[in-house]
Amino acid sequence: MTVSVRAAGKTPVNANSTLSLDPFTGAVLKAEGPADASTGRRLRSWLRYLHTGEALGLFGQIVAAIASLGGAVLVWTGLSLSWRRFFRRKGPKATRPKLGESGASSIPELANAESADASAPSTSTTPA
Repeated sequence: MTVSVRAAGKTPVNANSTLSLDPFTGAVLKAEGPADASTGRRLRSWLRYLHTGEALGLFGQIVAAIASLGGAVLVWTGLSLSWRRFFRRKGPKATRPKLGESGASSIPELANAESADASAPSTSTTPA
């Protein structure tokens, strides 16, 4: 049987010791501290505590919380964009007249001038 024990007052990365016990007698067969761990186990331990924010104390936990909040915001924005894209309203669509059709102009001043010209009385003379 293997048991992991965390020592009080140490940083989480250096606090864990692993004890291998005889399941019948409870005698300690093997004890491994942080100094006895392999390089891979030490790296995995650091990565675990960096991931949870425990390795750097309160600062690390604040950074982990901000990163988690950022991930949640990315999920929310992705869902809202896809919702708007896939579930559009089924009402009539407003269509824009193309440039050159029915006197439409892309320049507002020209559009206003065209509408003013259309409403003004005609002063042109036509030859008889």
